[in-house]
Amino acid sequence: MQLYRKPKFYISKIAYLAFVGALLGISFSAVSTIWAPYIEGFVEKAFLVGLVTTLLAAISFLSSFIVIPILEKTNKAKVYFYSLVVILLSYVLFSLIQNFFLFLIVAIVEVIAIVFKFGSFGVMIRNESKLKDIGKSEGLRYTLLNIGYIAGPPLAGFIAAKFGIALVFVFASIVCLVTLFLFSRINIRESTSLTKSDYNLLKNIVSYFSDSARLRAYLLKGGMAVWWGVVYVFFPLLILQKGLGIEWVGIALFGVNLPLLLLEYPITKIADKKGFKIFFVFGFLILAFVSLLVFFSSSIYLIMVLFVISSVGAAFIEPLAEAYFFKITPKTEENKYYAPFLTSLDAGHVVGRAITSIVIASVAFNYLFLFLCFEMLFFVFISLTLKKK
Repeated sequence: MQLYRKPKFYISKIAYLAFVGALLGISFSAVSTIWAPYIEGFVEKAFLVGLVTTLLAAISFLSSFIVIPILEKTNKAKVYFYSLVVILLSYVLFSLIQNFFLFLIVAIVEVIAIVFKFGSFGVMIRNESKLKDIGKSEGLRYTLLNIGYIAGPPLAGFIAAKFGIALVFVFASIVCLVTLFLFSRINIRESTSLTKSDYNLLKNIVSYFSDSARLRAYLLKGGMAVWWGVVYVFFPLLILQKGLGIEWVGIALFGVNLPLLLLEYPITKIADKKGFKIFFVFGFLILAFVSLLVFFSSSIYLIMVLFVISSVGAAFIEPLAEAYFFKITPKTEENKYYAPFLTSLDAGHVVGRAITSIVIASVAFNYLFLFLCFEMLFFVFISLTLKKK
């Protein structure tokens, strides 16, 4: 897809795509920073925020099965472009909406567009990468994305504190518009490796889960979704409950993303040579240990520091989960299996947020971190069953 002339300077497509993803990351992370407080303004209770986000994650999960045949048959660059258009318009509407049910309708449309965005972007990254460099490509992608995720939260916190949450959506829509323009300037190669049998949706899903290695990849990706669901939905609400202003949410999420920026790229380069298993094991162990420490902590400042430390573990896992999937999947089967693999994100969000909402509705808020510890230990066990890859 190329709507404008190419840039005169040379830059690899992987680097250019990673830069586009980083810029969009500013927009997404800005919205993520105020998303839970924004929803709480409609529903007023933390556990209801969890239920609303669980509903949206469930819709995202179901829409993933629509994405499967569309991604197989449609140009990925066009899917990515038009999904960004929908997301941009959604942000504009969020800045204006004051009715909960109208918000819910727009949010449902937006989460479906996000599914298309994630699915198409991942395939584009893979199509432009060599097999031996998948980890390196994913590392570059996530490193630049983390730059965006570092910039977005403090900007969102400042804007929300000074001008209100609605202006954060306006800011995010402007950044999204710039991203659209830059993406339109790159010509993306389209994979043509599919056969007619690849279009059988039910067959693809059954086939995906019949392979134990792909199932483990699914669970590992889903495990990170469980973790980030707590970080971006319930952690901000905890900060506000402790009496701190919304600007502290931005500061805290800035700190959470800093270790990811520093560690993810070098870790992926090492993992390409040494294998992924050890990083998954120690990554989830760190997340479990930090969750346990947070459960016993009462100081919100200490809790914020612990979440920053936890991102060391997240850096061991996040860029490698998707790379691991591509490592174990032949290139000729990527299109039909990648969309089912991506449902792991929404499955993790649904399960994690549903459990968390039930916990905080039943017992004290901090008990969610005890449950989170046990969940992370489950993924440690899954990591131990991996073959060295």
